[in-house]
Amino acid sequence: MPDNGAVIIALGTVESTRLAKVSFDRPHIGANLMAHLRSNYTIRIPRGALAIPAAVKDLQASALFLKGRHAHKKADGTPDGTVGHFHLQITASGLDRPNAGSEAELFMKVPDVDTLNALRKADDQFVIITARGIGEMEPGNPNSFVSLDGQSDEFGVPRAFVNLTPSARDNEVWKTMDRAAEDVAKLFANGGTMTVLEKRQDTLGTTHHETGSLRMGTDPNTSVTNSDGRFHHVLNTYAAGPAIFPTIGSPNPMLTGIAFVRRLARLLAPEAADATAEAGFTPLFNGHGLKGWTMAGGGGFRVVDGTLESFNDTSELGLLWNHKPTPADYTLRLEWRTFRADDNSGVFLRFPDPDSKSYNNPAWVAVHFGFEVQIDELGQPDGADIHKTGAIYNEPGQTLSIQAARPPGQWNEFEMRVQGQNYTVHLNGTQVTQFVNADAGRGRASTPAAPSYLGLQAYSGRRVQFRNIRIKAEVPVATPVAAPRRSAGLTAPAGKQP
Repeated sequence: MPDNGAVIIALGTVESTRLAKVSFDRPHIGANLMAHLRSNYTIRIPRGALAIPAAVKDLQASALFLKGRHAHKKADGTPDGTVGHFHLQITASGLDRPNAGSEAELFMKVPDVDTLNALRKADDQFVIITARGIGEMEPGNPNSFVSLDGQSDEFGVPRAFVNLTPSARDNEVWKTMDRAAEDVAKLFANGGTMTVLEKRQDTLGTTHHETGSLRMGTDPNTSVTNSDGRFHHVLNTYAAGPAIFPTIGSPNPMLTGIAFVRRLARLLAPEAADATAEAGFTPLFNGHGLKGWTMAGGGGFRVVDGTLESFNDTSELGLLWNHKPTPADYTLRLEWRTFRADDNSGVFLRFPDPDSKSYNNPAWVAVHFGFEVQIDELGQPDGADIHKTGAIYNEPGQTLSIQAARPPGQWNEFEMRVQGQNYTVHLNGTQVTQFVNADAGRGRASTPAAPSYLGLQAYSGRRVQFRNIRIKAEVPVATPVAAPRRSAGLTAPAGKQP
């Protein structure tokens, strides 16, 4: 190992634990082992119970996901405040009357190979439905663990012994999950005939979802690894994967395990600075997550292929704001693209902390106390230039030269320069507007005592992506302003402001 090297144990849970025990044999290694409780409930019901049109003959497949939980109780029957989680993976399949090719059709389209035998009993009059229950085992069960069994493999390494024993609380969750599967089956049967084809609890460990035996935590006396997955007593050795989970939950643990691996990779090998970054500019979005950004109001933003993508299925205005105060004067550059001709969003500049005004919807603070650089080719609601892409939204007195953005699906570049109370916006290299703010109550330059921020709009029912967001401080310039005034057309809906 080089001096600055690191070891990452990234085998399956049992093998990672085996290697850790052989190497370190520290307390708690191998304890806290958890797996999934699994059951299968398969029924056969008449297709009439699902109101399937008679004309439908071909094999159809459908899947549903239903979450559930069991509230644990004290000895006196009152809730103890803890819950066990489970979910049902519900698959349904029907097919035309079996013929010589039906089995091949099933092999190609069956939702789960374990239900193949049951599905062979389907025909054009019946539908087969399987509710597969997946439940979590509770952590800290002393009867579930990985140990060394005293024997060695062909390389002389001690072998692992695995013990999985459900606790009484685990069995309560299992029973609740099975009852839920029966209840769901009765709902599908809709009061009609229902034939139970299979009702089975699988053996523990058959899902290969073991977790927890190298559990993470902050206390070396109760955990094996820290919050980064590093072994508490070793400076350069880490564990990766579901073995470090303190609890298991009911979903497949692999996606969460991969998220931990990605986080560990960024810790051990920080991403190099972008060689194409512009001199003097500081990136505000790393393409991976929403660190440094906070959502206010309706909708939200998600990271999609290195971009920030807005979504909003509510009627509320949404604002994703960067909680690093902007310089007093600055140049902001970013790229954006729409997907439909009527997509709508905007970039808000120079507004105070959205939580500082006690608004019911804090997103409106950016509207009332900052300025929006508009993204809307249609200029909704009236097609006016002050409502179109690149304009300072709804502000009279701008020097406007509206430029058409690139078609939906293509990226556009914004450059917004804020100096003193002068606002200049360029779209794809061409100046769209120059605006001088005359309202002392809006667009205040950021100061240590009264910081200002920038943000992105999540407009109701619209989708817009942003990337390459970067900012550069400029030399401050003082610009005289008039007395405070309220710009026209910026009132919030009833109940959205104090």
